[in-house]
Amino acid sequence: MSIELKNITHIYEPGTPFEAAALNNVSLEIREGEKIGLMGRTGCGKSTLIQIMAGLIKPLNGNVIIDGIDIDEEGYDRTGLRQKLGIVFQYPEVQLFETTAYKDVAFGLKYSDLTPEEKDENIRWAFEITGFDPDKVGSKSPLELSGGEKRRLAIAGVLAVRPKYLILDEPIAGLDPVAREKFLKLLRDLNEEGMTIIMISHNADAIAGFADRTIVMSNGRIEIEGDTKTVFMDRPKADEAGISVSTAGRIAGMLRDRGIDVSEDVMSESELLKELCVHFNNDNRSEDQT
Repeated sequence: MSIELKNITHIYEPGTPFEAAALNNVSLEIREGEKIGLMGRTGCGKSTLIQIMAGLIKPLNGNVIIDGIDIDEEGYDRTGLRQKLGIVFQYPEVQLFETTAYKDVAFGLKYSDLTPEEKDENIRWAFEITGFDPDKVGSKSPLELSGGEKRRLAIAGVLAVRPKYLILDEPIAGLDPVAREKFLKLLRDLNEEGMTIIMISHNADAIAGFADRTIVMSNGRIEIEGDTKTVFMDRPKADEAGISVSTAGRIAGMLRDRGIDVSEDVMSESELLKELCVHFNNDNRSEDQT
């Protein structure tokens, strides 16, 4: 099963002085269980693409096929789509509106066919997987929470329906490195449970350490697509598309310039750490032998 986009074209305000092309004949398949990174300069079409993928915008031309069914066909179950595919917009905390945290997380299940007991189980799971104790936080007003807690609560509300596909638009924007890594661990855990993750981010370090496959967009088209390591190692194409190398990749390059044997395919922090451990262990062995 998969999400498949076929020849998607979209233009905002067509036929008016404000006409703006957003997507130009984009075709893409996202397979079940993947971790996808979506990158590109501001205005390249990323946000339009995920909104079309989620059924929030109908494309001017093309088809969106989810698990074998065209979502724009007459009679398609849009309520079912909301249960299957969750989307988290940038700064989701501004979307909190209920009087208690529990009600906010529960809102997406309002029209679900689950029993009250099953809904409560989903809600408690969503609280816990995002780092909350539902018994302590559930009765609080969302306004009482910190900025980071509000963001996690908003994400919990999307997760409560246990979507098969999860799309996130710049979810780590504004997070410090520790909070960023905790959030990426949450996404990895969700993926290990079977959830397909599509994440938009300008943060090369986050994409390098998370995504199996990376898609780079430019001017409404897919400019680069492939496994993440290959995408980041193709520097001419990446530079042309406005994609910066990860911090780990830059450090690895500086170490090589100084004669330290670090692999050229190091892109993530974990890969860099492993390389350094191997290098310094080898150095220590050499010293012991002398």
